[in-house]
Amino acid sequence: MSLRPLILGPEEHAAIETCVAFASLPENHYRPLSGDREPPGDKESYILTFGLPGRTYRCVFSLTEASDKNLYRHLSISVPEMQHTPSRAPHPLACWTLARAYGFTGWDGVSQQPPASWTVDLPGFCVAMWQRYP
Repeated sequence: MSLRPLILGPEEHAAIETCVAFASLPENHYRPLSGDREPPGDKESYILTFGLPGRTYRCVFSLTEASDKNLYRHLSISVPEMQHTPSRAPHPLACWTLARAYGFTGWDGVSQQPPASWTVDLPGFCVAMWQRYP
């Protein structure tokens, strides 16, 4: 078994704050139904990587406008080194910890389950999360 430590110190939190501030600008909201924008995962300003070489977490964060016209926090987390290995999605506690750092609210910091206000999906080899933005 290989460990994938997640360490979020001041530099990592500063990088997350910068990413969230960028994504929060109305001109940077992701509007997939408009058809005029590349997905955030294709643009470096929405992407951060954490961890040790060869044991990383790749995070893509956006504020996404849904068909109901509401904004949602959207965070996808993958482990690039294992993207073609079945059942190698990131550990849930690492995901919930990262989501909280990106501004998701409601997690108690210890529960194995995400809060009811989060939508969590496993679309392949990543974890994708949404939460309505206030």
